[in-house]
Amino acid sequence: TAPTFYIYLFSVLLYLPYFLPNLSDITPWDETYYLLSGKELVNGVIPSLSGSPMTAIFYAICYLPFRTSSFWLVQMDSLGRFLLFSGVFLGFWQVGKALKSHINLMILWGFLLLSPALVTIYEYPADPLFITFSALAFSQAIRFITTWELKHLKWASFWLGMGMLTRG
Repeated sequence: TAPTFYIYLFSVLLYLPYFLPNLSDITPWDETYYLLSGKELVNGVIPSLSGSPMTAIFYAICYLPFRTSSFWLVQMDSLGRFLLFSGVFLGFWQVGKALKSHINLMILWGFLLLSPALVTIYEYPADPLFITFSALAFSQAIRFITTWELKHLKWASFWLGMGMLTRG
């Protein structure tokens, strides 16, 4: 198994308390707004383009397993935080793979693992979602520059467009 998987598992265990917030740990403004926009999307309220529609879609997916629970807000936030963390990790992994010939991947993992941003970015959930899509776009752009295959440019454009839909 690749060392990346073990680094991911270690960081999940290290940051586990941030994935399981109490109700008082959920920020009352941005985070709650995005959580409620996901719930409203499931209930049929479509967000405007200026209201971060990708974040609403993301949290609508996180809401579905818990919609009958009395603790849906905390459970939905826990799942969302875990998936956002995993998405940022996935983005860093893709950039690392694209830059493998230029940088030691362990240095990149070390920076990510020691970054305090991994525990503070959940207050503004659109940010880690944007980081994920931007990293995926960046990795595809690097692959396009190195291979000149048009499919990488198409994927870079797709991920960049998805990232733009996360900005509110």
